[in-house]
Amino acid sequence: NITISNTFVKPFLGMLYGVGYDTENSWMLLRALWFLIALFVMKTTFDIVTKFTKNLMIISIISLMLWLTSQILVRYNLDLYWSIDSAFTAIPFFAFGFILKSLNINWNYLNRKWYYNIVLAVILFSAVYFFSKINGTVDVNGNLIGNKGALFFINALLGILGVISISQLNFKLNNFFSYLSHN
Repeated sequence: NITISNTFVKPFLGMLYGVGYDTENSWMLLRALWFLIALFVMKTTFDIVTKFTKNLMIISIISLMLWLTSQILVRYNLDLYWSIDSAFTAIPFFAFGFILKSLNINWNYLNRKWYYNIVLAVILFSAVYFFSKINGTVDVNGNLIGNKGALFFINALLGILGVISISQLNFKLNNFFSYLSHN
């Protein structure tokens, strides 16, 4: 049944709502678009928080309170448009990066020997794999954090540190990737 609503309005509302699935009055043609909207909402929310305070402890507490809000929404089976609940789930990780940057923590101490970064990344990603098997399904769009909230945070932070350790490698392949990214 082809109508103006089905052809234009529902897909447009699906992109605008950004929930990652079809609703009664919208179609989500680009299912991953919820992530872009969640990033925008998360960054905007975090900017509002940091506009009011620069105290890292208060920023941490507010970030955890927003995460708890997302978990309360899940318990009551409430899903918010514009991926607000997903943004609240991700804010503590954004705050983690903000706090590391604010404290001027330098990850370059492993650059002396490149293979330390590889060994560290293998250890961290192995731990992520192991803990993922224990924790179960994680889906930020659906606000599923697995069986244990603490393990969700630990696993995510281990993954972040693993990516940071890989990003510190200085191989000749960097020129190749630089070339690819510009073309």
